[in-house]
Amino acid sequence: MPSNITRMSQPADQTPLYVDLDGTLIADDLAFVSARLFWRQTPWKAWMMAPWLMKGRARLKWELAKRVKIPIDRLPYRKSVLDFLNEQKKKGRRLILATGSNETLARQVAGRLGLFDDVIASDQTTNRTGPRKLLAIRAQCGPDGFSYIGDSRKDLVIWKEARQVFVVDHRPGLLQKVKAFCEPVAVFSE
Repeated sequence: MPSNITRMSQPADQTPLYVDLDGTLIADDLAFVSARLFWRQTPWKAWMMAPWLMKGRARLKWELAKRVKIPIDRLPYRKSVLDFLNEQKKKGRRLILATGSNETLARQVAGRLGLFDDVIASDQTTNRTGPRKLLAIRAQCGPDGFSYIGDSRKDLVIWKEARQVFVVDHRPGLLQKVKAFCEPVAVFSE
């Protein structure tokens, strides 16, 4: 087991594990990566991002995903998280990539890694973060419950309903907020 994972407890649980992408699976945010690439590749079109954003974050992410090719192989994947997910997959656990990133990019990441059974992601109109992501998870897993690994305050609403909580802890005070309502099964620190 990698030394940068702290196991709080080890209950045997095979609930589906929903995995956040931005900040959790990778140490970056695909929306920011897309925006940076769009700016570098077409600086004369950078002004277009403002009207897209005015139509919502989901629309901005969708427009950028249509126009930018992200080098999926070169994203800063978190080794400790990938090792853990590989271990879980070998045990037969169902893994679902659940992200606020655009669906096109999320499916590219899922395809590249070959770990995920399904993908929940933002589309052209719905930005699936926080409560919207939770609704999509509930709709998919039903009353059987789920487990979740994430890294931000937006994930608190999801962790509060998860049977197992896994935290990528790189933000000040996040772990204390999580421990106010549950004890994480594992904490990944980079």
